[in-house]
Amino acid sequence: MKNIRYYLYWGLDALTGGKKRKHYDEIAKIYHQKGDYSSIISKRLDDILEYACQKTSFYKNFDPKNIKSFPIISKKDVNENYNSFFSKDYVNKKDSLRVMTTSGSTGATFRIYQNPEKVLRNKMDILFFYHIANYDVGDRMYSLRIWTNINRKSWLTQLKENFRMYDTSSLSKEGVLQLEKIAIQDRNIKVLSGYASTFAELVKNLGNQSRKKSKEWKVKSIISMAEELLIHTKQELISIFNCPVVSRYSNQEMGMFAQQPASGEDYFLTNEASYHFEFLKLDNDEEANEDELARIVITDLFNKSVPLIRYETGDLCTFGIRNNRKYIKTLQGRANDLLKTNDGKLLPPYLIIYTLWHFKDIVQFQLIQENLNLVHLKLVHQFENKNETFKQIEEKLINVFGKKTTVEIDEVSEIPTEKTGKRKFIISKV
Repeated sequence: MKNIRYYLYWGLDALTGGKKRKHYDEIAKIYHQKGDYSSIISKRLDDILEYACQKTSFYKNFDPKNIKSFPIISKKDVNENYNSFFSKDYVNKKDSLRVMTTSGSTGATFRIYQNPEKVLRNKMDILFFYHIANYDVGDRMYSLRIWTNINRKSWLTQLKENFRMYDTSSLSKEGVLQLEKIAIQDRNIKVLSGYASTFAELVKNLGNQSRKKSKEWKVKSIISMAEELLIHTKQELISIFNCPVVSRYSNQEMGMFAQQPASGEDYFLTNEASYHFEFLKLDNDEEANEDELARIVITDLFNKSVPLIRYETGDLCTFGIRNNRKYIKTLQGRANDLLKTNDGKLLPPYLIIYTLWHFKDIVQFQLIQENLNLVHLKLVHQFENKNETFKQIEEKLINVFGKKTTVEIDEVSEIPTEKTGKRKFIISKV
């Protein structure tokens, strides 16, 4: 049964012209491939290419009828040519635009302005993908992340959105017990959202007694954001809370790209309603083949203030094609975290992640490739036979990197999180 916030939200939208519903219904139509969905996608792409060529100096000399004529751009390209990317329609209206700021994994500040229609579209993207993850407008949402004065929501916003902030600066066993107490005392049915590393910490520190009381949390869905949720963490969450668990792929500067189905599959269905996706080879700009490691390149169909055409996200994936739609099979980490074997062959970061997570008593890890022959592994673990397990880990890593590899293993008490609240598994210096 829907709650009163649901009816108030959509009722108010209907009374004010129904703009939210129109965007929402279009997203749903394209996601479910209904009716003339393909012509809508084509028109959206044609419109943004034409607009970019007419309204920005950066794109003015490219062919709006051929997206392949546009260059692949990066965060660095936009930062170095910012004024030329800005639309003539919005360059003098910056105060009326939303600003999204991120440093991400590069450390370089990146600021993107978004026009009102882009902001609205992004909200409806999020709302639709929440819905297919078993969330409805007005459901209680617990957001598990690091909360600061910069990102903290006001009490009025929390009330309107039925939103609860839980700070995860420390998700120790004591922190998890505190979250458990709050969740059980709150008798409302709820949805949990947070970073993948947050849910890994939750699973690690949720004791047997707490697991027996998991039904009392009244969790109807779990949504992991920003990082890919590792399969074993996802499976444990499903086992503990007996609810849909999905991982979504998005970024701060553009928005909501893809999400796993709530039915439990591990692939990601892309948001073709709001973005045009390309999967390109690592060493050139030709289209990659299915199951080949590929760079993710995205065109935002709705940001007219700073059009981003063929923007390289810096992420890697493998992809497939199903029902005439490209989908992401696996997210493989960041391009700047690519590792290399002794003889210089590329290794996707997630090959190492999957290798190490087979050791069930690893609590946290961070692998740093210092050079082609030296790998440094920081471990938080609960091994009973430490020396034997360390030897097994060393052998597996040598099999991956090559026989000339030296593996140095350090025991640590904690792998620190970055300012974003994420925890980096892989660091490449090669």
